[in-house]
Amino acid sequence: VIPILRAGLVLAEYASSILPATKTYHI
Repeated sequence: VIPILRAGLVLAEYASSILPATKTYHI
């Protein structure tokens, strides 16, 4: 369970750092 939560946390952090970049790129 812990590895899954940890993976989700990393994925969320990665998404939060990537999304602004993709939005700026699309604009």
